[in-house]
Amino acid sequence: MEKRFRVSEMHICPVYRIGTNFKPDLEYPTRYCVIDNEREIAIDIKTKLKYDYVKTMSNLYFLSQSFEKIKGNNRVAIFPYANVNFDKYDIADVSIIIEQLKKDEQFQDGNEVYNNEQYLEYLKEEKLIELNQSTSNKEKTKKLGKRKK
Repeated sequence: MEKRFRVSEMHICPVYRIGTNFKPDLEYPTRYCVIDNEREIAIDIKTKLKYDYVKTMSNLYFLSQSFEKIKGNNRVAIFPYANVNFDKYDIADVSIIIEQLKKDEQFQDGNEVYNNEQYLEYLKEEKLIELNQSTSNKEKTKKLGKRKK
């Protein structure tokens, strides 16, 4: 039996239908999400917004069931990665989200909060903030040397 909850790095992006094929917009960076396999949703750990989780475990499963979640220009969570890097997200946030999911608490739909352009802009701003924080942390580091007496 599959675990109900797991953390994975995912693309949260629109998926476009091109003829009979589907193509995700990989301009959107990956995000760490809590996946609820029972409800088939993914919650972005930083924004705490939910997205439909599109399972891509096999082409047959995708074409028979998962693709139905792709609606218009809406973003979905797809392509989870196996590697989990705990320094990329706060484990306390993960625990809170899992507890809220167990209690059937509702999360805002990410597609209702931001349209695609606003979401991309939010991600760019978030990245700039993280870069500025890491730069300021590096500047605060003192170099140790010999003291003058």
